Amino acid sequence: MSEPSGDAFFRRVEENLGPRPDFEPICIGPVWQRDADGDFVFPDLDRTGGLQVIRWCADYLRGAAGAEHWQFTFEQARFIMWFYTVAPVDLDDEDVSVWLYRDAVIQKVKGWGKDPVAAVIAAIELCGPSRPDYWLHPDGTKSKKYVPGAKIVFGRLKNEPWVQIFGVAKEQTVNTMSFLQGLFTDRAKKEFDIEVHRTIIYAFGYYGKIESVTSSPETREGNRPSLVIKNEPHHWRDNNNGTATAAVIDRNVNKMRSAMQKLARTLAITNAYDPNEDSHAQELREKYDDEAGNGVVETLYDSIEAPENVPLVPDYTYLDDEGNRIKVMRHQDGIEVMEDPSRETLIEYLRWLLRHLRGDAIWLSPIETAKDILKSNDWPQMRRYYTNAIVTGEKAYLEDSDIRATIHPDLKELRAGRDRFDTDPLRLGWSLVQVDEPIAMFFDGSKSGDSTALVGTRVSDGYTFLIGLWEKPKGKDGDGWLAPRPAVDMRVKEAFETFNVIAFWADPSHAKDDADGTRYWDALIDKWHTRYGDRLTHWAQPSGERRSAIMWDMAAPAHTILFSEAVVRLSDDMDSGNVTWDGHPKLRTHLRNAQRMMTDRGMIIRKPGRNSSKKIDAAVCFVGARMLARIVSMQDETTKGKQAGEMFVPSSFLNRRR
Repeated sequence: MSEPSGDAFFRRVEENLGPRPDFEPICIGPVWQRDADGDFVFPDLDRTGGLQVIRWCADYLRGAAGAEHWQFTFEQARFIMWFYTVAPVDLDDEDVSVWLYRDAVIQKVKGWGKDPVAAVIAAIELCGPSRPDYWLHPDGTKSKKYVPGAKIVFGRLKNEPWVQIFGVAKEQTVNTMSFLQGLFTDRAKKEFDIEVHRTIIYAFGYYGKIESVTSSPETREGNRPSLVIKNEPHHWRDNNNGTATAAVIDRNVNKMRSAMQKLARTLAITNAYDPNEDSHAQELREKYDDEAGNGVVETLYDSIEAPENVPLVPDYTYLDDEGNRIKVMRHQDGIEVMEDPSRETLIEYLRWLLRHLRGDAIWLSPIETAKDILKSNDWPQMRRYYTNAIVTGEKAYLEDSDIRATIHPDLKELRAGRDRFDTDPLRLGWSLVQVDEPIAMFFDGSKSGDSTALVGTRVSDGYTFLIGLWEKPKGKDGDGWLAPRPAVDMRVKEAFETFNVIAFWADPSHAKDDADGTRYWDALIDKWHTRYGDRLTHWAQPSGERRSAIMWDMAAPAHTILFSEAVVRLSDDMDSGNVTWDGHPKLRTHLRNAQRMMTDRGMIIRKPGRNSSKKIDAAVCFVGARMLARIVSMQDETTKGKQAGEMFVPSSFLNRRR
């Protein structure tokens, strides 16, 4: 059956279901950047060796399916151009250069061709022009030092090229290694003295090598590779040594970062990950999100994926004239029944969807892929594999698409813009709060393992923003780490000097101080009560023996129930889009990490696992701050009929400058 346009199908759909689904794929990374005219943006040609690499591949590598010469698709060529781009250099720098992107991730639909591209890059790293060699000056001279107008020229790696293709199971490296078996031309084999074996390829008389690695991570500690290809890191988890393997790789590559002519780095090829599995692919994506949020991007991330709200099968409902969602019905013997989509209809829909997501991979047949999808009962996995969507798992508290959609539009644009490099990612979120606007703050304290967080919410409209987050550093830097009480105290002081804080509740950790055995945060929270209590209009404990303006222990049964109601309310508000927040990448990560669980006191949120490294403390504060702001808004009679900024504003506060 030939591949029709699908227009006939969508005419039928529009007659019964309303307009066809309309969506823009999520395109991540510079490979997908376009200019004002809609044309793709390329790196500065004076700073990329991509064209040299592309020509070399055509000369020395065989093409796919027996073609005589390797030829990249336009999409693949854009990746190569960016992958082999060097960073801007200082005029006084004597080094040739360093990479613009230290590491790379290719996340694409199943069947896109990740393994062949990884194999080609492995071949380039073994014996191709893979490293910046010298600057060619406008007058034709060569130098290790840059001058204006000079162009970078790439050469072969002078030290021992050592490419490792890592997997946590043998099957993960088979496809890449199999493609390498027939990749080199006879010319390449002769010129570079290449010897091809099933799990290892030698070059230059055993001086360089590409090897498949599936052994335990301990046996690879101390290796000095020039490139490591991480194969299918969406399957790398704690329970299969994937996390430990990733840590060993990163340590080994970091040793070679500064070695002259090494410029070692990693390339990960992956499908979309399951957020419930805590995989290395998720760690890589969250690392990239953090980089993008902080304005210093060191990862070349390349992905085209469906938004999470785009269905894998047609949504057989439609909106009536009043905006109500109506099921599609037909009459059968006088009875209205649900209209089931035919197999042909599903295949046509899936073909239309997949053609938006396969990029230049025209060999990926949407029809055959649709048939494969229909054979499976695992719809979330099919979504991840064939639409490249990072599908929120069943236990996830919030949909990632809702989290993204509710970022304040002004801040979403600023965080993504070029001027993000000049902004403070934390205080950028503060900029939308005026000096006199009442806010509520919620604090969640920990001692060492978990994070300590402080979040604020504007009472007038619920806009929520991160004020502080203190997390245990990774690796050896985290040994013996304790949440820094002086730094937290200084941030709280800054918040009271910056905002019109009228309510502030703090949930203390029950962990004990090593020095005196008291609860770790109690003394500081009591200090805040003394210092700020007179300014706060809604006390956490207004009466009784535990009377406090700020101390609010969530473990108390009544507090647990109140917080549970707020957990459900935030989920509903996110789903309906009735939330705006500052889009801080760390806060987003905590929101994404949170999982829901029902208890006898209602819904709570928790980490993915008891010992999970994925923290949710800022998400707890997000819920708590909105809960407190709502209490203030509903209970305080003086707020009625007033505009934001009219209540509880001491004259001394208004006279302060921000």
